[in-house]
Amino acid sequence: MTAATCMEPPVQKSSPQSPEPTGQSLNVEAQCDQSSGNGPLATEWMSEALIARTQDVWGRYLEREVDRDEAVEILLNVKRIAMVFYEARQEGACE
Repeated sequence: MTAATCMEPPVQKSSPQSPEPTGQSLNVEAQCDQSSGNGPLATEWMSEALIARTQDVWGRYLEREVDRDEAVEILLNVKRIAMVFYEARQEGACE
């Protein structure tokens, strides 16, 4: 199972529940192919248990409820920064 791909760049959106955004809010679902059956953000690493744990941990830290969409956003941001570090390390190893 892989994440759906988008042909167009995602569109910026805001979260009405969050006065302080947790990162780059993107309306990914609106522009991605949803034919996978698991939704556009379905990936092997992002389980329902991980999303629920993210909601719990960040909800306690922020002292407010974190909805599912915001938890997915947090996890995607973590993946993005991890990929940046990984790619930077790979580039450094090649030099």
